[in-house]
Amino acid sequence: MIPEAPVIFHSLHKRASHLESACRTLNARCLQRITANTQLQELPAPNASPTSASRLWPLPPMDP
Repeated sequence: MIPEAPVIFHSLHKRASHLESACRTLNARCLQRITANTQLQELPAPNASPTSASRLWPLPPMDP
């Protein structure tokens, strides 16, 4: 084993712990409070047609 391995492992573990803490904080303070605006969902989009969402699917063939 290389002599720096314990230091590298400690650093990676510390960074992973900080990332996990940040994700938990984001979830608790932001993501759990997001709700759908059902009134807005029911409104038709301006200039939308039933096929507007699928205009690019299937994708046109690409030239080789």
